[in-house]
Amino acid sequence: MRKLGGGSRAVHVLQNVYILLKRIMVLMLKAYKYRLYPTESQKEIFLKHIGACRFTYNWALEQKVKAYETDKKH
Repeated sequence: MRKLGGGSRAVHVLQNVYILLKRIMVLMLKAYKYRLYPTESQKEIFLKHIGACRFTYNWALEQKVKAYETDKKH
Protein backbone atom coordinates (compact mmCIF):
# COMPACT_ATOMS: atom_id res chain seq x y z
CA MET A 1 0.00 0.00 0.00
CA ARG A 2 1.37 3.38 -1.01
CA LYS A 3 1.74 6.12 1.59
CA LEU A 4 -0.43 9.14 0.81
CA GLY A 5 2.15 11.84 1.56
CA GLY A 6 1.20 14.67 3.92
CA GLY A 7 -1.54 14.46 6.47
CA SER A 8 -3.74 17.05 4.81
CA ARG A 9 -3.62 15.16 1.50
CA ALA A 10 -4.71 11.97 3.26
CA VAL A 11 -7.59 13.81 4.91
CA HIS A 12 -8.61 15.28 1.57
CA VAL A 13 -8.58 11.85 -0.08
CA LEU A 14 -10.64 10.35 2.74
CA GLN A 15 -13.16 13.17 2.50
CA ASN A 16 -13.53 12.55 -1.25
CA VAL A 17 -13.98 8.82 -0.66
CA TYR A 18 -16.60 9.54 1.98
CA ILE A 19 -18.51 11.86 -0.38
CA LEU A 20 -18.42 9.25 -3.16
CA LEU A 21 -19.65 6.51 -0.83
CA LYS A 22 -22.52 8.72 0.33
CA ARG A 23 -23.53 9.33 -3.28
CA ILE A 24 -23.41 5.63 -4.06
CA MET A 25 -25.52 4.81 -1.00
CA VAL A 26 -28.15 7.36 -2.05
CA LEU A 27 -28.25 5.97 -5.56
CA MET A 28 -28.80 2.46 -4.22
CA LEU A 29 -32.02 3.31 -2.37
CA LYS A 30 -35.15 2.14 -4.14
CA ALA A 31 -38.82 2.36 -3.36
CA TYR A 32 -41.70 0.24 -4.51
CA LYS A 33 -45.39 1.02 -4.33
CA TYR A 34 -48.03 -1.65 -4.34
CA ARG A 35 -51.77 -1.23 -4.59
CA LEU A 36 -54.02 -3.75 -2.91
CA TYR A 37 -57.52 -4.63 -4.01
CA PRO A 38 -58.77 -6.70 -1.10
CA THR A 39 -62.06 -8.53 -1.08
CA GLU A 40 -64.70 -7.58 1.50
CA SER A 41 -63.64 -10.41 3.83
CA GLN A 42 -59.96 -9.37 3.50
CA LYS A 43 -60.91 -5.76 4.30
CA GLU A 44 -62.62 -6.96 7.45
CA ILE A 45 -59.55 -8.98 8.48
CA PHE A 46 -57.25 -5.98 7.83
CA LEU A 47 -59.45 -3.70 9.93
CA LYS A 48 -59.51 -6.20 12.82
CA HIS A 49 -55.75 -6.60 12.65
CA ILE A 50 -55.15 -2.84 12.55
CA GLY A 51 -57.53 -2.39 15.50
CA ALA A 52 -55.67 -5.02 17.51
CA CYS A 53 -52.34 -3.35 16.69
CA ARG A 54 -53.68 0.05 17.74
CA PHE A 55 -55.03 -1.41 21.00
CA THR A 56 -51.70 -3.10 21.76
CA TYR A 57 -49.69 0.06 20.99
CA ASN A 58 -51.94 2.25 23.15
CA TRP A 59 -51.81 -0.27 26.00
CA ALA A 60 -48.00 -0.43 25.88
CA LEU A 61 -47.78 3.36 25.71
CA GLU A 62 -50.01 3.66 28.76
CA GLN A 63 -47.81 1.19 30.66
CA LYS A 64 -44.69 3.17 29.74
CA VAL A 65 -46.25 6.46 30.84
CA LYS A 66 -47.33 4.95 34.18
CA ALA A 67 -43.86 3.47 34.74
CA TYR A 68 -42.23 6.82 33.97
CA GLU A 69 -44.57 8.68 36.32
CA THR A 70 -43.78 6.33 39.19
CA ASP A 71 -40.05 5.75 38.60
CA LYS A 72 -39.03 8.71 36.42
CA LYS A 73 -36.98 6.28 34.32
CA HIS A 74 -37.17 5.48 30.61
